[in-house]
Amino acid sequence: MAAWVGAIAGLLAVAVGVFALWYASKQVKLGREQRRDASSSGLGQFLLQLDDAMQRHQAAHLKLRPGGEWYNSTDRPADNEMAEAIAYMGLFERVNIMIDLKLLPASVVNRLYGYRVGNIWANDRLMCEKLVKLSGQWQDFLSLVKSMEKERNEEYVPGRWMRYNQLLSDRTHSHCV
Repeated sequence: MAAWVGAIAGLLAVAVGVFALWYASKQVKLGREQRRDASSSGLGQFLLQLDDAMQRHQAAHLKLRPGGEWYNSTDRPADNEMAEAIAYMGLFERVNIMIDLKLLPASVVNRLYGYRVGNIWANDRLMCEKLVKLSGQWQDFLSLVKSMEKERNEEYVPGRWMRYNQLLSDRTHSHCV
C-alpha cells in the first residue's frame, strides 16, 4: 500500500510540474506580447512627436519641395534664409542618429520622410554651401541620404553622388554654384 501511495504522489508531482512548466511558458509568451505591444505603442507615440517636430520646419519643407521657392534653385536659400534650412537639416541629422541607435527603423523613416531628405539633397545651394564646403559637419545628414537611397533602391538624383564627390575633391570649391 505504501508503494501505491508513493507512486500516486510521484505521478501527482509530475503532473504539477508539467502544469507549472505549461503555465510558465504561457506567462513568458504573454510577457513577450506585452513588451511588443508596449514597443509598438512607444514607436507610435514617438512618430507623432517627430511629426510635431517636422511641423516646426514646415516653411522650409514647403520651400524645398517641387514648386517651392527653393526647388531646383542654385541661389536659394539665400544667406538670410540659410538658418531656416540648417535647422531643418539638423532635425534630419537627429533622425539619422535615432536610426543608428535602432530607435527608428530606416524603412519607416523612408516611408514617412524620405522624400523630404531627397528634396534637401536635390538643392544645389545646400549641397555646395553646407554639404560640400562644410562636409565634416554634415556627416549624419549625408549618412541619412545614403540610408534612404538604400531603402529606396535608387538614388534621389541620378549622378548626384558623382557630382558631390567631384565638388568635394576640388579643394577650392570653385565649381560650386
